[in-house]
Amino acid sequence: MNPRERVVKAVEFDGPDRVPNGCYPLALVPGPRAEGVRKLFKRYPSDFAEVHGMARTLEWGPSWQKGIYVDDWGVVWKNLQDGVIGQPITHPLSDWKNLETYELPDPFKGFEKINEAVSTATHERYMLAGEGACGGIWHRLHALRGFDRILTDIVKGRKELLALIDRLVEINIEYLNRLVELNIDGVMFGDDWGTQTRLMIKPEQWRKYFKPAYEAMFNVVRRSGKHIFFHSDGYMVDIIPDLIEIGVNVANVQVTLMGVEELRHRFGGEVCIAADVDRQHTMPFGTVREVRRLVRSIVRRFRGFSGGLILYGEIGPDVPIENAESMLKALQDYGNEV
Repeated sequence: MNPRERVVKAVEFDGPDRVPNGCYPLALVPGPRAEGVRKLFKRYPSDFAEVHGMARTLEWGPSWQKGIYVDDWGVVWKNLQDGVIGQPITHPLSDWKNLETYELPDPFKGFEKINEAVSTATHERYMLAGEGACGGIWHRLHALRGFDRILTDIVKGRKELLALIDRLVEINIEYLNRLVELNIDGVMFGDDWGTQTRLMIKPEQWRKYFKPAYEAMFNVVRRSGKHIFFHSDGYMVDIIPDLIEIGVNVANVQVTLMGVEELRHRFGGEVCIAADVDRQHTMPFGTVREVRRLVRSIVRRFRGFSGGLILYGEIGPDVPIENAESMLKALQDYGNEV
């Protein structure tokens, strides 16, 4: 089967020939290391398309470069290191008084490039598009308002918070309605909801403020027949059942942080897991043998469901090339154990 068929069958629990390769490099700093990573993916090609606008196709630009820049939303960012997204230091909605006059940017900026890229691609690989427009709702909120202020707004139940969420969802739906008309296979949504040990807010608060927002956006994708991918870093097992309930087909999560066995026991066969390969510890600091052992463990723990697993390992700037190759080689060696 071709790469696209492999991913579809994994997502739909329909017997793929092997675990799909969804591994990807974080935005690569130009130079010898970047060339080394690209050579790796020529030897171990991804099953996902790598064209403009596809999720995880991270192009080198201001958001990944050391320095200070202002994004389209008026947020000022400070980056301390090339290849890593920085921190917002100025928030245009730090004062709610600015909400009435604040203008959201054009959600379709750059859309024609995505349209052209998708229409000219061969479609032998799975086409996973990013949600576009405002990106993650949670990410956008604390960039616009400030993380501490947003947490306070949630506790206080500020009406302005609800109004801003509604505006963000509205432009995302506007964008998604056009996106799903393209010849893509799925849409990746992303918000990092977890700390190392729990959600950033109470599950009840998440269900009150954010579950309806996601459901409204997911409905656009569900009606189109495309797959819904959802990415979240951190420990967020408490809301995985909610995400499944509102239509998520693939959960891209940190499996070692939450426990591979617990995820298999609770969600194996129910939602496809796009498994991170412990980018906090094993990938940057482990040995080649430890990386290989971890990949083998993840694959073997999730076998027996006729699919339901994609290896989605991230190759960040702190990951040695040797470890990246070990991850990809282990998937090649053990990936047929489905």
